[in-house]
Amino acid sequence: SNSQAEGVLKNFFKLNPPKSFKVNHEGTSQNGLVYAIGEYRTGESSYRVWVRLKKINDRFMIHEMSFVKE
Repeated sequence: SNSQAEGVLKNFFKLNPPKSFKVNHEGTSQNGLVYAIGEYRTGESSYRVWVRLKKINDRFMIHEMSFVKE
């Protein structure tokens, strides 16, 4: 649910405050989803971030997001 996703993200960012974020690659998939791949750094860790966006009513909404610890 939206509220569950919001809670998970708030907790992640509280435990892993950002030091930097860099987009390394962006594009559009064959099925029309816009995506970006980047690197999220905290004081102690680094995460590979993948975000896919879907256009709904002329607005881009997050369709999927993942953080993988490197």
